[in-house]
Amino acid sequence: MADLGDIELAFRGELTLSESMEALMNDIFFNRVNKNWTKLSFLSERGLSAWLDNLKQRLDQLNAWKDEPTKMPTVVFLNRLYNPNSFLTAIKQVYSRAEDYELNKLYIQTDILKKWYWEADLPPVREGKGAYCFGF
Repeated sequence: MADLGDIELAFRGELTLSESMEALMNDIFFNRVNKNWTKLSFLSERGLSAWLDNLKQRLDQLNAWKDEPTKMPTVVFLNRLYNPNSFLTAIKQVYSRAEDYELNKLYIQTDILKKWYWEADLPPVREGKGAYCFGF
């Protein structure tokens, strides 16, 4: 499997350009995600540049949670999670523990707000009562 470092070495003449390196260069030129990268990542139909932007956004969201794990973000971007269903299940679990309800009797209620995620006047979500989500 070729990577960008191998291509750089091939351009310097330190490696022989292989078929996999050439395929990677063609994918980059035609704005496609390389099939070897697709095997290791999330499903996406995006072009390479949009895929890389989305990957960075996903990492930023995960790093924000890693840096402050007890702080719930104002808005959770579901389209940046690998498995958004697990987040929605976790919301139900937290609520069932806080309110002493049976988990199997809970459901996800979606209230559509006609606001963008960056608008600062979102009313606060009470601890353990839900989350603002974006990216359905």
